[in-house]
Amino acid sequence: MSARKDLNDFIDNVRDELPSRVHSAFEEAVQRAEKSQRRTRKQAQHSLWSVLENNLRPEDERREEGILPILTLVIGLIGGAALMYLFDPERGERRRALIRDQVSSAVNDASDSLEGAAKDVSNRVQNVSTSAGDSLKDAAKDVSNRVQNISTSAGDSLKDAAKDTSTQVQGAVKEAKSQAHAAEAGISDQTLQARVRAQLGHYVAEPTAISVTINNGTVTLGGKLRASEAQPLIERVRTIPGVKDVENRLELHDSADNITNTQNGTNSTNLH
Repeated sequence: MSARKDLNDFIDNVRDELPSRVHSAFEEAVQRAEKSQRRTRKQAQHSLWSVLENNLRPEDERREEGILPILTLVIGLIGGAALMYLFDPERGERRRALIRDQVSSAVNDASDSLEGAAKDVSNRVQNVSTSAGDSLKDAAKDVSNRVQNISTSAGDSLKDAAKDTSTQVQGAVKEAKSQAHAAEAGISDQTLQARVRAQLGHYVAEPTAISVTINNGTVTLGGKLRASEAQPLIERVRTIPGVKDVENRLELHDSADNITNTQNGTNSTNLH
């Protein structure tokens, strides 16, 4: 828009100033011609007398000097005729006005042509700008659609992958549970008893005071222990692989003074 405005301003300035400048130049040329009119007439007279004098000289001398004076005379006559045509006392002013009008008309025509060319250039620039804007919009829309398609495809792929992974994890968990159950079913009471007794020392102060009875995976805990030790022990026994259930027959005490240890394991372990 700035380039178009500058171009229009330039055209307006040229259209406004060019006629006045041409008119000034024409008037200045007329003034100079008027000043030189007398001088030109004198030169024409001098040239004419020179030609006549040369023609009166011998032929050999005239050949040596050449035709330069003749050319000077012709040019002087032409210039004098033009000045007489323009500065004729009766019609000279009208002739000069006619030439001035023709020059002004030519200037105006040139200004109109320049303005038309400027408008055409401006319209072409605007069309190119509009076309480029439409192309950019189409390109941006196409990129947006492609990104959206890629995002949708990626989302679907992630969903499918997550679903497949979830299915695989669930299958693995089921298989692990199945294997765990199968493994637990094969654990003997003697093995399970050994596992339980191995944990007693971690949870009670007097493990030999606790009796452990195993019957087909059911653990029965008996004996004496402090009340604060009972619940942690029972919870740990429940988590031992192979334990199906836990029966609590413990005798709880507030202090360790009333707890009697069973020696040699005579009352601590029973298998049925």
